[in-house]
Amino acid sequence: MVLSWLSFPVIDGVPEQDGVIVVRARTANAASMRVGGVRPGDGADPVNAPARPGVKTRGPYAVVRHPIYAAYLVIQAGYLLQCVSVRNVMVLVLASGCNIGRALAEERLLARSAAYRAYRQKVRWRLIPGLW
Repeated sequence: MVLSWLSFPVIDGVPEQDGVIVVRARTANAASMRVGGVRPGDGADPVNAPARPGVKTRGPYAVVRHPIYAAYLVIQAGYLLQCVSVRNVMVLVLASGCNIGRALAEERLLARSAAYRAYRQKVRWRLIPGLW
């Protein structure tokens, strides 16, 4: 899949020079989601993902409770640093707000599980270590 992205001089209507940025962002996103434990076909939505019992506590889940949303924040912030504009700041704020809302909703659902409540006691930070 990544190699097919590299073969196109224009990606999603973006000129080749900017297309390299798009390829890097997509590759970083795919890698961060894989590190976060998302398998191809799962999607990032735990509600629609195939059921896998248990609570993940290793890897990035030992640092923050929502590493995939943390990866989204890093990738979106990186894009914002490359293309600073008021519109992009607004998009970052909106997207981050949506991800925070999803994280809080997921935690309300997962808090029904004793295993998740124990995990929540062990891993203090939701998204950004030392901050939230």
